[in-house]
Amino acid sequence: MAEFIIPPHEGTADTTIFLAGPVQGTHDWQREAASQLMDALPQPNIDIASPRGLQELYAKPSSWLGAEQQTPWEWRHLERARVRGCLAMWFAAQEFDTPGRVFGQTSRIELGLIVGWMHEHETVNFVFGIDPHYIGGNETYMRQLAQHNQIPVQNSVDGWCEAIAKKLD
Repeated sequence: MAEFIIPPHEGTADTTIFLAGPVQGTHDWQREAASQLMDALPQPNIDIASPRGLQELYAKPSSWLGAEQQTPWEWRHLERARVRGCLAMWFAAQEFDTPGRVFGQTSRIELGLIVGWMHEHETVNFVFGIDPHYIGGNETYMRQLAQHNQIPVQNSVDGWCEAIAKKLD
């Protein structure tokens, strides 16, 4: 059966799906998508990795953040998904402000990273989607980037999850 992996836990499956996209400023869409994916996946031995850990992990003082473990955790799971699995990015709609942060700032960087990987490695599986209620910086640029690189843009979580399952079929 597919397993949902969150920080600080490590996956063990050969195949990984990394759920990239905004964490701060929106609801836990990763957990909802993982639940839907578990029902749709063609193979049972898959890790679905979300960068959103439980709130206790980030409560101050946080030894996890203090030891700078979040970013390496994300990089490990992004790389696992790049090599054997699927990178899945969803730009959820912003639901509340996060003072001191631009909504989806890290996700925008990751989008550029993933597109770069796609240029270097033809085998990279990537599924991209933008919530119809997403209002944020760079949406036009992200859509143009996707079009230029022949990356379909999913407009619903259902369609996005179906596209992920098809990539791994």
